[in-house]
Amino acid sequence: MDQRITAWIVVLLTSGAMLGNAFFGTGPAFTRAAIAFALLYHSVTFGAKLLQRKEGPAPFLLGLAVILAAQSVFQVAFYYAGLRLGAWTDAWSLSLTLILGQSLFSFQEEEETREDDDVSAEKPAYVWIVAALIPALIAFGFVLRAASLNATVDSIRTPWPLLPAGTLAALALIPLCAWLAAWKAKSRLTVAVLVGLAVAGVAMIAPLLYSVGYGFDGFLHVASEKIVAETGTLSPKPLYYMGQYVFVTWLARFINLPLELVDRFLVPVAAALLPLLLLLTPKTEQRGWRDAAFLLFLPLASFVATTPQSLAYVCGLAAVLSALDTSARKPHPAIALSFAAWSLTIHPLAGLPFACATLALLTSRRIFSWIFVAAAGLAIPVSFLIISRGASTTIAWDFSRLIDVGTWMQSLSALVPPRNRVALWPDWTAIVLFLTFPVALLSASLATWKDSGRRKIWALLLGSAIACVVAGIMLRAAGDFAFLIDYERGNYADRLFLIALFLLIPAAAAGAGRLLALLETAPALSIVTIFIGLSAWHGAQAYAALPRHDAANVSRGWSVGQSDIEATRWIEQDAQGRVYTVLANQSVSAAAVREYGFKRYAGDVFYYPIPTGGPLYQAYLEAVGAEPSLEIIREAARLGQSDLVYVVLNDYWWDAQRVGEDLSTIADKESTSSDGRVRMFRFEVKR
Repeated sequence: MDQRITAWIVVLLTSGAMLGNAFFGTGPAFTRAAIAFALLYHSVTFGAKLLQRKEGPAPFLLGLAVILAAQSVFQVAFYYAGLRLGAWTDAWSLSLTLILGQSLFSFQEEEETREDDDVSAEKPAYVWIVAALIPALIAFGFVLRAASLNATVDSIRTPWPLLPAGTLAALALIPLCAWLAAWKAKSRLTVAVLVGLAVAGVAMIAPLLYSVGYGFDGFLHVASEKIVAETGTLSPKPLYYMGQYVFVTWLARFINLPLELVDRFLVPVAAALLPLLLLLTPKTEQRGWRDAAFLLFLPLASFVATTPQSLAYVCGLAAVLSALDTSARKPHPAIALSFAAWSLTIHPLAGLPFACATLALLTSRRIFSWIFVAAAGLAIPVSFLIISRGASTTIAWDFSRLIDVGTWMQSLSALVPPRNRVALWPDWTAIVLFLTFPVALLSASLATWKDSGRRKIWALLLGSAIACVVAGIMLRAAGDFAFLIDYERGNYADRLFLIALFLLIPAAAAGAGRLLALLETAPALSIVTIFIGLSAWHGAQAYAALPRHDAANVSRGWSVGQSDIEATRWIEQDAQGRVYTVLANQSVSAAAVREYGFKRYAGDVFYYPIPTGGPLYQAYLEAVGAEPSLEIIREAARLGQSDLVYVVLNDYWWDAQRVGEDLSTIADKESTSSDGRVRMFRFEVKR
């Protein structure tokens, strides 16, 4: 029987099994078994066709990733079409993915899968592979154990004081092993695994150490995902985030794990697997040096928590890496296009530049490639311009500032080196953060200049990154995001600068790898010195990936603690079913969302202060400011449309003792959390 007919029969049988389970409601065990078979079997068969080879785990992993990406895109389409997500959409999305995949391969010529041929005839040096892997695994285990044993439910500003002194040394040792493997092991897989361990060592700290949860936005996304999981929909329909929501809820149903757990580890795990895509890039005479150089420029802070923005970065970078090979044996473009499409459904404003850069790499016509390069920079400002027309969150535009010399001089101020604060490690970290982008730019330029065989690829990525930088400067100069709090108004432009760095990474790694390969003929002392410097560079990046409070940087936020949760529970119980409004900081608001979801809105005002730029948050700042008064409380009651108002005061507020005394004199009732770190004040208000 023809192989294509056999493949179609298997696709139709597996699809029929999944749809039959959904129709007859056969139970979760049968449903999971059918989905598991479909994923395992077709990941192997599709992966072999996508990569034109069968050996190793790469075809299976890539096949699985592409299937999950395409399935998530279908789920998002079902959501926006008005369908409720659940067993039916799970079955249909996976079935349509399999049918689409088989259709794609049915129309292409059958090619005999070939064994991988290494441009370097050298065999892996297993002694050096072991010598690199064992210390890295020990260091990785030390970091995970340290984060787990020191997990806390307290509100903290930075995790570093809780971790043992050797943590940073362990985080620096793992990339050192990657450099050693690049030099001696002669195995790209070993280097890629070590790079993944280095990323995971940093990314896993926050999920393990912050027992309640890390950050602020993650609590909002988990609450939204719970609504999707419980109701199959979300209303009003957001323009963003659904690519993450549908995947998290589907995965939680499939593997039968708590949704919060799936969400918490999604981005850290995905980022740790990302370096395996380096194996799709063409082999060079530098062997693993280019792959190890990936660590020099990767912004690790993007991977320590699960947010749609971060997941879109992972998928976007995956798309770019999958599109780098332009040889006759290049991976199927469906890989890159699937990741790019998933990135767009997760967060369009993050995914657009990656999608444009991916299309620039995949397009064979030079003119179209450079059109997509320009689009990578213009996409976000144009999107904001369209969104701001008639939107409730109006953006004020002043394009005359683009020709103002002062505007461009202000942008050039970013080139001023950080001030020396006579604090060794904080100063070193500040220098590394300052140098990362210019070093990446210079390295990418070197690759474009020296690598004649791949000059077009590196030039397209370099051009896309420069286009994003220019667009970021334009957005910062001409756009006024007045609906945001002061210190957040530059966030959108900053994200474009970050995307530019992501787009530079492949070319920058190629340039740096070309230089590092020269170490093979260098004296041993020079090699050791440079390796130590590279490890210190990564250690600084790891240190900066998590909140820090030192001489060079003062962290603004405090994490959500158990006392914050206790405060929200006391308020809910004390209100005894009455409608109430709360004035609190964002950590307490996040705790409330964690406990009660999006319980109540008064018009478009949430009953806790979200976001920071909202009127209720401004009322909170006045209520805990220099002169707390009942007038402020009445304003909060009007905003929240309630006669009952609570003010929550954390002990880390800059003037907590004095503010607490002032509030106590005008409050009708007060209480404290069990550890005394949070005080709650109740006010009865007649509006």
